[in-house]
Amino acid sequence: MNTKLVGLLSARLVAPATSFLVTVWVARWWGRELLGEYNLVWTFLVLFQYVSMLGVTEYTTRELGYGKERTSQCLSHGLFLITLSSSACTVVMIGCAVLIKLPLVVRYCMVTASLALPFTACSLFCQAVFTALHKIKFIAITNIIENGTFLAWASTVIARHWGLSRLLVGLVVARFLGALVSLLLVVLRIGFPQRRWEWPAFRQMFSAVCVFGITGIAFQVYMRADVILLGRLKDMATVGLYSCSSKLVEVGTMLPLTFYLFNLSVAASAYHRGRDSANREMQHLAAHFLPGLFGLLGIGLFFAPAVLSLIYGSQFSAAATILRVLLFVFVLHGVQLMLELCCQAAGYQKIAMYIALCRAGADITLNILLIPVLGAMGSALASLVATLGSLSAFRYVAKEKLEGMTLDRVLGQCVGVCLACTLLLFASAPYLGRSLAALVFSGTYLALTLKFARTSSVRINRVASRMRSICE
Repeated sequence: MNTKLVGLLSARLVAPATSFLVTVWVARWWGRELLGEYNLVWTFLVLFQYVSMLGVTEYTTRELGYGKERTSQCLSHGLFLITLSSSACTVVMIGCAVLIKLPLVVRYCMVTASLALPFTACSLFCQAVFTALHKIKFIAITNIIENGTFLAWASTVIARHWGLSRLLVGLVVARFLGALVSLLLVVLRIGFPQRRWEWPAFRQMFSAVCVFGITGIAFQVYMRADVILLGRLKDMATVGLYSCSSKLVEVGTMLPLTFYLFNLSVAASAYHRGRDSANREMQHLAAHFLPGLFGLLGIGLFFAPAVLSLIYGSQFSAAATILRVLLFVFVLHGVQLMLELCCQAAGYQKIAMYIALCRAGADITLNILLIPVLGAMGSALASLVATLGSLSAFRYVAKEKLEGMTLDRVLGQCVGVCLACTLLLFASAPYLGRSLAALVFSGTYLALTLKFARTSSVRINRVASRMRSICE
């Protein structure tokens, strides 16, 4: 299981790593303003990309976790649904480019990028099937072909200053190749989609998919609204300054997201067997997963200015405070995904949808209020407050609906160890130097984490027994 999770994480990191590398090239070769234009177009593309999926990927992963006998049916109904939705999203994105008041070059680039939506939806759906069936190498193959093509094209376009529109033409071609390879692997290695159409099964799928879809759309609005609102309320240079930090955090977010997608089918199967054992299994997963997120937080808080200067250049070092705030958002989001995983797997997807909608609404409202006053920092603070609120809501739902499911003890250990080691890092750096202080942090953090891990199983079982008796 751990080997497959590492393989899936490595395969899924290809796409965000490619996007991140292209962002760095744009920042260094084209400057802050063009970086803002590129990230604004990319934000619209990713937002409509997830709207076009309509939650089909999450539904497919969960259903195939219940049993593999419905694979052919999920393939036929899922491909039909995402073809319709992605085509509609292409038209809507072109309409947004025409109607929204944005720089002319951004509008042209939005029209070009919208052509990639049907291919992206097809590729992501096939990857959801590969994830549920644990065909990790197929995900790696499609991602390497797609992103390798885009990376090769981007390096030429950026070096020769051919412009943003030509860069996005290469993206459309790369997404087409990725979709083609994904479909071939599905047909040749998994099976043909079901040819017999079943309307009752499709209606059942559509009703469930809508809930997952609204949740996913609300999540993407929450993730992308900051860049869009910065583009409307501020200038492209501010968007570029904020984007250099948010892009780093976005790459890191693939870690909890991959963990969530990989374990959704596993968690659904566990909760299908029984909640008590499933709660203990989820707590064990959290005890092994969350310490890594808090370790990244401690290192990131210390090295934020150096990382920004090293990757993007000295002109972006002013975004260090923004990056530090977004690192807290990253950790809180990872904890929230752990609790959301339990709620989704146990069948409480409607509650997750309502929380996601409230989070998106709160994030948009806070961005509108804070950006005119604080600029890019206001956007980061808005994400922090909205994420903290949604985490509190999921904690309450998990504790009340899942018979005492709680991560409080695991979180207490992670926060305590991270706080102690981070203070040690900042205190020792002036005397030991950055590199040696980082080694001391890593060794101390690892030692304390392993010490707590030895007794985590016993403590988790005690807490589960105590909460079960309270619920009874």
